[in-house]
Amino acid sequence: MSITIDMPPVMEREVRDYVAVRGTTIERIVFSYLENEIVQRRKNEAQCRVRRFRDLVARQTRLEGEPYVFRRQDAYEEELG
Repeated sequence: MSITIDMPPVMEREVRDYVAVRGTTIERIVFSYLENEIVQRRKNEAQCRVRRFRDLVARQTRLEGEPYVFRRQDAYEEELG
């Protein structure tokens, strides 16, 4: 993909000096920035999903009484009786 960025000449000189000192390219800086933004967005979306799930679970009605315990013999009582 090819993208053109239009910036003032003063800023262009500063950017060129910056990348020369850092030993990188403008393309690499822009790519790294966008990559970090995408990763952060995915992280935020995942945290939002987890939060919504926890809220849903917290809102559910709690059952009262003793929990059901499966016993294998209960499955066969009807057949034997």
